[in-house]
Amino acid sequence: MRDGVSGAGLVLLSVFYFLAARGLPSGRGEPGPVFFPTLLSGVLLVLGLVILVRGWRSSGGEARPRSLLVIGITVLYVVVFSSIGFAIATILYSGAVALVLGRRGWGVLVFSAAATASIYFLFGLGLGVPLP
Repeated sequence: MRDGVSGAGLVLLSVFYFLAARGLPSGRGEPGPVFFPTLLSGVLLVLGLVILVRGWRSSGGEARPRSLLVIGITVLYVVVFSSIGFAIATILYSGAVALVLGRRGWGVLVFSAAATASIYFLFGLGLGVPLP
């Protein structure tokens, strides 16, 4: 069941990542900054589709509503990401996905905040990637 949800999340993440990578400058005659993120989004897409199909086959239809709900939450995340900012959108997104997967209690909030802070420190501060 969780494989279907994970696969759907990876497929949507790969699409979001691909669209974000399209804004990077391309190199002339050599792989530029756009090459690796585009390649990575393609790999994520293929792996996500494999996990999604295997999860749906093994669940007998049980995971489909959850997978569709995670897809809907991810689409909403992509839509509101720029307007409400990285931190709030990511905390809400990771918390909502954790709730869909059956997690309850304060651990969901702690996980969401810790995951968001980790991404911010790693990419925003450590690697200098601008986050909205």
